[in-house]
Amino acid sequence: MDAIDIRKIDMTLLLVFQAVMRQRKLTAAAEQLSLTQSTISHAIGRLRDAFQDELFLRRSNGVEPTSRAIQLEPVVRDIIDMLRGALNSGEPFQPADARGIIRIAMPDHYCALMATPLLRDIAQRAPGIQISIRPLVRRPAMEALAANDIDLALGFFWKLQKGLTGKILFEDGHRAIVRKGHPTITKALSLKAFLAADHILVSLGGDLEGVVDKALSRIGKQRRVVSGFPFFLPALSTVSRTDLIATVPRRPALAFAGTFGLNVFKCPVEIPTYQASAIWHRRNENNELLKWVLARIELALATAECGGLNE
Repeated sequence: MDAIDIRKIDMTLLLVFQAVMRQRKLTAAAEQLSLTQSTISHAIGRLRDAFQDELFLRRSNGVEPTSRAIQLEPVVRDIIDMLRGALNSGEPFQPADARGIIRIAMPDHYCALMATPLLRDIAQRAPGIQISIRPLVRRPAMEALAANDIDLALGFFWKLQKGLTGKILFEDGHRAIVRKGHPTITKALSLKAFLAADHILVSLGGDLEGVVDKALSRIGKQRRVVSGFPFFLPALSTVSRTDLIATVPRRPALAFAGTFGLNVFKCPVEIPTYQASAIWHRRNENNELLKWVLARIELALATAECGGLNE
């Protein structure tokens, strides 16, 4: 293979390459970059000529990157990130003038808690910013950060992967929920009633055992889990229409008890608290837009707390 002539490469080509790698569709890449599809196609042609490789193979549902494109992706990503950092350094961040998309991964109850105050705040202060929320948690969220598929991840993380950093947002516990009018659980929740009920377990990883089961095991007890749900809000909805019980994080339990017609009780078994964090890749350590959005997220969570979460 002949040496690549660097004069054939410009920043627009690199941005097109990155967009096509992420979207895997030319139309979606064109929309992301506000370019025409013909411009994207022409750019890919120039990229193929520069790198002497097909780079993207057409498929019925889009394009598939070649091994050469996959090899180039982290290099191109680092070049773009370094240039963006150099261009943005030293300039005061102005939310009203900002443009861009911030991609955030989080569980559904985080989104439900803070989306309203967050989007209202951003619409007023930075109308040029779009927020894309994706349902990734834990390891998949960290892998997406490493691959630059997302900018920020919220949730509970045991141990951060290499290259990631973050900050604690809040510490929280758990509450048991049942529907109002439950035939056996009304004004209080005893351990006996807790164990006698059928339970829904919210397990983002698909497990049918969780922290409640570990806590019960320590005192020689066991509950009956009849179903595992991948999301919190469907669990709240189901509990509101059945005699099932669920143990969920305190914040969504209290925030949506009125909406779903639920009674909320402290758990009759001791469950450790957990720390919710926001994490990001170190490549974005000096990203002023990301810092600003994170500050708005913290404010949105505080607003949600003031909006009825206090017991």
